[in-house]
Amino acid sequence: MILFFIWRGYGFLVPLVTFGFLLLIESATRLMIKEEFYYQAHGWPQLLGACLAAAVIYPVAKHYDSRPDRTLIDQNTGKEVVLRTKNSFVFIPMRYWPFVLLVIGVYFFVHTDRPNQTLGNDTAIEKETFSMTLPKGWTEDTKDGVHDSKAFLNFQGPRTCLFAVLVGKESAGATVEDLLKWQNKSWEKELTNSRFTGIKAWSKYQGNGFELEGKLQGGIRFRTRAFGFQQGDNVCLVVESGALGDLEIFADDWEKIRETFKLK
Repeated sequence: MILFFIWRGYGFLVPLVTFGFLLLIESATRLMIKEEFYYQAHGWPQLLGACLAAAVIYPVAKHYDSRPDRTLIDQNTGKEVVLRTKNSFVFIPMRYWPFVLLVIGVYFFVHTDRPNQTLGNDTAIEKETFSMTLPKGWTEDTKDGVHDSKAFLNFQGPRTCLFAVLVGKESAGATVEDLLKWQNKSWEKELTNSRFTGIKAWSKYQGNGFELEGKLQGGIRFRTRAFGFQQGDNVCLVVESGALGDLEIFADDWEKIRETFKLK
């Protein structure tokens, strides 16, 4: 009885065809682009899958809706009883589903690439050593055990996104080279099959750094970017890290952090 309310007739073909095409597109993007979270981070694969499903469902629905009605004779009354074929899924006739799928596909295309965050508001961060704007949905992590409001701060973003800032005095023995070696050594222990790339700039600052990309626990593609520079007698290290898909989805957040970061 419950299944009757979910679909009638050949309406079960709607979810079957739709999920089949979405799974096919996801598998194809993984093989061709080789980024684990590319499908989740971009809207066009969902739109393509919805369009292909709609293109198949439309003629199928038209075929079954055009089948002639069956006419039976009631043996008790002798009257004709017309049986009309009804094909629907969740109370929506099957012939309307191609248009519903197109609307859903367009929605994902528009909203998936750069989702709007709704958690809180942008926050102005003013510390003794630096300032920046913290995007919506980000928080300062003060319970990680290494947090220091003057020297070392962590900021937790959506999902796996993490931004860290370390500021020290050169006179106290801190050097860019030592900080980068420390970060590189720490992340090499966490990532397997990692790939190292050197960088010379971050935001408006010139210095030295690296990008390290590899697989984290569970095979998740992960990337960390560590960059160090010196201004006066202050030595600063910034670290961006997160799963590749999350870094792509929240790229606007990272741009805001880089644009507004200022070492005092």
